[in-house]
Amino acid sequence: MPRRDEREEFEARRETLDRGESVARKETAEQLQQRLGSPAWLFAAAQAKFRWAVGQELTEEEYRAAVEAAAREVIRNA
Repeated sequence: MPRRDEREEFEARRETLDRGESVARKETAEQLQQRLGSPAWLFAAAQAKFRWAVGQELTEEEYRAAVEAAAREVIRNA
């Protein structure tokens, strides 16, 4: 589950784009993974963390922010 501050940052970026402050092309998360060369494990971590559906459309900025957040995630045993 994303931490509150990461989720707020991700949503703030999405809202900025939704308001039309910058026009960004959306692609599916899978297309972005292929184009940007993200490792499969990191893509899967971001997909699980942000609950992306298959075919979820994102901007490159949204994708990069989510992948960076997933890469910083600390995994601990409970």
